[in-house]
Amino acid sequence: MMISLDSINIINILYRAYNIILIHISNFLQILGLNNQEAAELSPIVLLFLAITITYLTSHMFTAFKKYVQGFIVLFAVIILIAVVVK
Repeated sequence: MMISLDSINIINILYRAYNIILIHISNFLQILGLNNQEAAELSPIVLLFLAITITYLTSHMFTAFKKYVQGFIVLFAVIILIAVVVK
């Protein structure tokens, strides 16, 4: 099966956008007082937390799983808070 150049280009664009978002999150975490390595390790977790939160706030498809999504949001918030405090 041939992969077209357009799909590779789209994947490359998405990967670069992901990296740029992680860099901005990492810079924000450094402003909060984390060092470079800690911010780089924590930024994907923060991005996942933001993605889940935005999905929860903008979608009505989670009505059946509302308590589970709320649990994950609270769990990620606690993990981020502990990581920032323990630093």
